Amino acid sequence: MIEPAFKRVSDPIERVFAVLEGYRQMLVETECKMGCPIGNLALEMAEKSQAVREKIVLNLENWCAAIRGCLTAAGDQLPSGG
Repeated sequence: MIEPAFKRVSDPIERVFAVLEGYRQMLVETECKMGCPIGNLALEMAEKSQAVREKIVLNLENWCAAIRGCLTAAGDQLPSGG
């Protein structure tokens, strides 16, 4: 989800929306029948494999880092204040 979105757009705010749109499009195309692939894998494997849990955590941390990086790069484009 992240890489294709980041290849299409360069503006950091637009990248966040592109990631969300890609995810939304996947849900629309599957009529929400498949859910989140990473979420499903986490639910199925959480108790079965430490290695899988670690990779899922890494995947989610990378997602967060990518979005955080976009928001940091956006700088003054974001509203100030708390």
